[in-house]
Amino acid sequence: MSLSVIFNIYLFVLFIALLIGVVRYRQIDKASKVIIPLLAITFISEIIVWFLNLYKNIYWKNIEYHIFAVIEFFIVSIYFFRTIKFKKIKDATIFCGISYPALGIINLLYVEPLYKINSYYITFESFFVIAMSLYALYVIFQDDTIYRVPRYPHFWFWTIFLFYFSSTFFFWSCIRTLFRMHSSYYYVALYVQALMNVITYSGIAVVLFFYPKMSKE
Repeated sequence: MSLSVIFNIYLFVLFIALLIGVVRYRQIDKASKVIIPLLAITFISEIIVWFLNLYKNIYWKNIEYHIFAVIEFFIVSIYFFRTIKFKKIKDATIFCGISYPALGIINLLYVEPLYKINSYYITFESFFVIAMSLYALYVIFQDDTIYRVPRYPHFWFWTIFLFYFSSTFFFWSCIRTLFRMHSSYYYVALYVQALMNVITYSGIAVVLFFYPKMSKE
């Protein structure tokens, strides 16, 4: 199976996850609602990448990645604050809304210009989302009001994020080195990461589909 076929499968799965999210929107809690715009922005981003791949426009593709990483980081952070019921969520939101784009601009100006993909920023983002995932799972396990953790949607969302961003962290940490070395593992890494995308959004789609039957009781 080629990378292009896997990418098309990924787009289909992402669209299904978004569709289920829209249908379930009124049935999910305030924190989980943040997942829906994340799915929407991810889908739009990947459609743009799909068109840019057709015209082999690497420059604009890199710009898209620079912008998307900042937005994704921001939305996941908002979901984190809502999951752990952070008291000063407004202040935290403002801080993230200022600091994440600022870090993206600094990275753009001094580290990874537009003709390069923002692998350092994505690695940085992945590291912090892994930390968020672990802490959110810790909070969930420590919550005495959650009697059946495996039936708690946020447990599955954060488990999926931990899985996905752990994969992303190692992928972007290694991919440039593999490319420079002309290693045969370069294409293996691309293939595996593409499969991780399919698995991740399939998982999110399943959680959203069964959301009404899941609870913390």
